[in-house]
Amino acid sequence: MPLPRIAVLVVARGEYTRTDLETPEFIARLKSYDPEAFRELVRGYEDRIFNLALRLTRNVDEAEEVLQETLLSVFDKIQTFQERSRLSTWIYAIASNGALSRLRKKTETPVTFDDDVPLNTDSSVFRNGQVLFEFQEQDSVLVTELKEKLEAAIDSLPDGYRELFIMKELQKLSIKEIAGIVGIKGGAVKTRLHRARLLLRARLSDYWVDE
Repeated sequence: MPLPRIAVLVVARGEYTRTDLETPEFIARLKSYDPEAFRELVRGYEDRIFNLALRLTRNVDEAEEVLQETLLSVFDKIQTFQERSRLSTWIYAIASNGALSRLRKKTETPVTFDDDVPLNTDSSVFRNGQVLFEFQEQDSVLVTELKEKLEAAIDSLPDGYRELFIMKELQKLSIKEIAGIVGIKGGAVKTRLHRARLLLRARLSDYWVDE
């Protein structure tokens, strides 16, 4: 008999042995409502789901609610997972959809993806007119500084671009999955991702190296 839904939120307590959460064997355990499997799932994904939701909503309370809703949704819908993608991809899609739904409902100017807003992405905004993004990885101080600047640059992307970039580049969702989540065509997703990358390059131009 399947576990009560609330069990998803409490089975994470206690010790557990880390396992590969993408194997067919593990997924089969989830589909049989194995309590230990759900404990491992929660432990393995709760931080990543929360961080994704926090990036998208920019609100700790909202991110916590998205986390809880995502875990319950995974529990409820695990039988519908057809294993055509990675389990993590499926989970991130659920979390992203939940976070974006909250943004649409609770903001006075909800994030939209259907209007193509012109952005200044001309090559003239780049240092030396280049569009190359590289840095010296052997310099640990520079790498740390770059990571901090990159985080800030991602957060500063315009609404409708930041969300797509996070889903594609940080959570590794496919163009098709993102298009389904936000309700636009794949070509529009690609266009916005390209512009988001150009904006990031422009804002991080001081870290580029000349060819």
